[in-house]
Amino acid sequence: MFYHLVLQIKRFLKDKYIFGAIVAGIVLWAIAFGIAYVQIFPLEKNLILHINFQREVDAVGVAGDVIWLTVGLAVLFAIDQIISLALYFREKILSYIISYSGLFVMILGLAVIYYLTLAN
Repeated sequence: MFYHLVLQIKRFLKDKYIFGAIVAGIVLWAIAFGIAYVQIFPLEKNLILHINFQREVDAVGVAGDVIWLTVGLAVLFAIDQIISLALYFREKILSYIISYSGLFVMILGLAVIYYLTLAN
């Protein structure tokens, strides 16, 4: 049973579209974590977490809260890839859509972390 699962994962990762999305997602997460580690974590002041439509600060938090954002990005990306693996051998197109939606979430997360650094 375990051997069968390993074979399926190998076949899943041999697909160049899936593998490209996974590698791109990991690279984007590493960039987001690097930006957060270098730019945000050393800050001693409170961070602006988001701004509402009237350009007022909605929430203010400590720099350590950003680590949970990067952890959440990694968890969401991993869940998307696991769901994509589960659907790969039944519905390949849906598997591609889910895999690339995980990549899209990673791009959005990178943008959020980048704009947090600009705001602070």
